[in-house]
Amino acid sequence: MNIQEKLKKENWNYEIADGEYYGYYSLTKHLLALAKEATDNSEGNQAKILNMLSQICHLNFNANNKIFSYGDIQDSVEDKMKWLADIVDDIHEPLLKNRVADVLWLYQQHKKIIYVDKVVDSAISMNLNQRFASQDVLACFRRTAELAIGTSRKTKVRELYTYLLSEIDNNTDERYFKLGIARVILDSGLNKNEEYILAEKMQHIAESKKTESHVKMTQAIDYLDFVIDSYHKSKKRQSKSEANNEKGLYLEVHADNRMLDSGLVACVFYKKALNAFQDVEQQFREDLKTEISIKRIRQKINDANMSGLNSMQITETGIDVSELTEQAISCVTGTTDLSEALKILINLVHEPDYQKMREQYHPSAIDFFGGSRAVSPVDGRTIAINKGIDINDPSSIEECKNDHAIKLLMTKINLTVGSRILPALDKINSEYVITSDYLENLCKQAPIVPPNRQKLMSHALYSGFQKDYYTSTHVICPQFEHMIRTTLKDKGVKTTYIDPANGIETENGLSTLMNSPELVSLLGENLCFEIKTIFTDSKGFNLRNNIAHGLLDDAHAITSGSVYAWLLTLRMIIKSIENNVAHQI
Repeated sequence: MNIQEKLKKENWNYEIADGEYYGYYSLTKHLLALAKEATDNSEGNQAKILNMLSQICHLNFNANNKIFSYGDIQDSVEDKMKWLADIVDDIHEPLLKNRVADVLWLYQQHKKIIYVDKVVDSAISMNLNQRFASQDVLACFRRTAELAIGTSRKTKVRELYTYLLSEIDNNTDERYFKLGIARVILDSGLNKNEEYILAEKMQHIAESKKTESHVKMTQAIDYLDFVIDSYHKSKKRQSKSEANNEKGLYLEVHADNRMLDSGLVACVFYKKALNAFQDVEQQFREDLKTEISIKRIRQKINDANMSGLNSMQITETGIDVSELTEQAISCVTGTTDLSEALKILINLVHEPDYQKMREQYHPSAIDFFGGSRAVSPVDGRTIAINKGIDINDPSSIEECKNDHAIKLLMTKINLTVGSRILPALDKINSEYVITSDYLENLCKQAPIVPPNRQKLMSHALYSGFQKDYYTSTHVICPQFEHMIRTTLKDKGVKTTYIDPANGIETENGLSTLMNSPELVSLLGENLCFEIKTIFTDSKGFNLRNNIAHGLLDDAHAITSGSVYAWLLTLRMIIKSIENNVAHQI
């Protein structure tokens, strides 16, 4: 049997294995199997052709590369153009014929428009009443549309458009295939000047999917996004505003339903609803009662924020920390002097292992569907957002790892402050009288404390020993920032920036200073991570920024982060003394 006979309809009936789908992958596997069979039967030329066909099916098309659309394969197919031209009319399989005709159009020395027609004809001959890989089929449609439009084959453009519209009408897809076809039509311009027709069709589908089901409602909203894009492209401003208004109402209903599960999740959708309402043009808002909707949504956002905060309130964990407390008290009991006791106190909690914490991250479902956000403990405002994992953005996984490390450190701080630090501090206070003079002398010995800040810093430390964390936190935050700034300046690092508009030189804040690469080499990665989590990261305790902007009220000014900030400062001061002595020796 020659190669043409093998590729004709009566001999092309390969079955799709269970768990597989009709597409380029299954096609490649079948061609490779035929090539092996030809090799076993000593049909060397057939095996070469079948192997070449499998390679052609395996190629990824790159529409942005006008010269090498399937990669730099011209040299490998150049001497095989006659083979392909001889068999293209005998190929029954649509995806294979589509690809072969495309390669012939792209790489034959003298282009023949007939191959463009074959590309279109093969695409619209596909029977999609079987399990198929939607991404492969959509990629075929997308390439076919680009080729037909690019070569101005108006008749073929209309045939392809008609076929795709019929698939939207008749395909039984209940998810996103119809939406994928619509995107091919809109993005390629197959329906140029008729975008509104498809918009109306997709709007009807969106309406049919509007149910109380979370999944169905999400699909309806995605279809409305397409409707909005279509009306925008066709410059139908009123229809676009009406679609945005409808999208806002859909999102509001969806958010109302999610309130039963989580205020924080609901808030995400309320904010999307607000964005949709705000996209309604001003001249159409009165008829659509958009301003009323915006006012209603803003109130629901506040309600959802507070509901989310209430659900996040600390509850009993069931963890018995009595053994940790006993160990901490035992460590500082019976020390020979106050200096020894303080050294033990600051070492009750070791520096975190930043990289190890990052590697403990494992993606959760929420990371793939919307990500997460941090809210203010005072009023429920969204203060930081992690959009989750974006498969097209490798850096997104790094952000998720960093967020995980912050959460682990905050959990550790919340646990150890109550179970170890405060009990040990109570024990030290019961055995020693800690004076402000003693602490001022300690600061004078510490190279890290600037000479003109020793009284201020000792006052902050003294307040901590007296458990006055209102005072200690408000004094430590600006003095800690200056301490870091001075540390950098001493190493010759520039800590200011000059406003190009007026020439005024301004000192950088702690958030900017902590991003100095020189600081990592001076303090180490772990300590820098610790400082950021306590003082500057919006997903951490963020003490420096909250204090600087007066964002903490009486109820939230004292947290485990406040206590830890005091302990961290004490630790850095004592360690700087120890390191200085060791250096002198």
